[in-house]
Amino acid sequence: MIFNCRECKCDKTEKDIFPSAIAKCDWLCRDCTKKVKRPYRQKYYLEHKERCLKNSRAWASVNKDRLVKANRKSHLKCKYNLTVEAYNKLLVDHNHECKICKSTWQLSVDHCHTTGKVRGILCRKCNSALGLLKENRQAIKNLLNYIEGESWYVL
Repeated sequence: MIFNCRECKCDKTEKDIFPSAIAKCDWLCRDCTKKVKRPYRQKYYLEHKERCLKNSRAWASVNKDRLVKANRKSHLKCKYNLTVEAYNKLLVDHNHECKICKSTWQLSVDHCHTTGKVRGILCRKCNSALGLLKENRQAIKNLLNYIEGESWYVL
């Protein structure tokens, strides 16, 4: 079914219109709905800030599990462009352990800061070490040579 948005006058499909708008025959596309209602929502929030915050905190305390899942999903998608399913597959592919030290403690997604591509799963310590060395291959080789070196400073 095709709908004509009353604001932008464009023809939209059913997926471009909020379901509640279809039921009310108030055909605003998703983009126009956001533009039209944003100022109203901002004004309402400013006028009723304490009430909004109280309701938000109450909802969060009752829905902790949903909030944790939603935050995790959002973090993976925004930072690494990963779905939860892709992240879980990555964990299984890495046997739920760090690719460097084989630890299972505080695993995190490792990605290239230049390209943004996900490389794998590392524990927090290995991921931090890699970050502190700024992913510099020569610095990593120098570190390896240093710890394998035979000249130790003796007091």
